[in-house]
Amino acid sequence: MFTDPAARKVYVDWEKEAADMLGRFRATRCGRPAAGPKHLHHPALGDVVFKHAVLQVADHAEQTLVYFTTTEVPESKLADLAAEIG
Repeated sequence: MFTDPAARKVYVDWEKEAADMLGRFRATRCGRPAAGPKHLHHPALGDVVFKHAVLQVADHAEQTLVYFTTTEVPESKLADLAAEIG
């Protein structure tokens, strides 16, 4: 997000998302879980708000699971997109 200029095209409000991500980095450093909405621009889906969470593996703090969910995009549209990708 910070090193790739193309990221500004993906994030709908890059300035806000960058500040939020920096806050999550700081919170994670303090041992608090990071979570929150992401406003992203997808080339096929348009602007979509995703719920976002980062989970740490208890025994291996260096490992994380990041997931995004949304109810804004119909499942049929996601299935069509997944079929295109293969």
